Amino acid sequence: MKSAGELLENDHFSPKKIDDNFSKEVLKQVLKNLDDEKTFFLQSDVKALSKYNNSIDDEIHGKDLQSFFAINEIYLKRVNEVSELYLPILAKP
Repeated sequence: MKSAGELLENDHFSPKKIDDNFSKEVLKQVLKNLDDEKTFFLQSDVKALSKYNNSIDDEIHGKDLQSFFAINEIYLKRVNEVSELYLPILAKP
């Protein structure tokens, strides 16, 4: 059975090389899509998540999925923190 990476690299109608450069671009795009206005992620979060710059490709090729769960955990934490800040502000006339 082929991994998702093999399918994307070999069988996709527009194949791409799934490598460290691909990983960096995926991480950059995910963070942009989740927080384009830089409302949620702290600089320290982005720095901590940068450890996945060279491993997302490995995850696509079948290694344990860690980046998704790490990004999701931090994102949900920050969304909750931001919503707690907005509630008192929005409660005022």
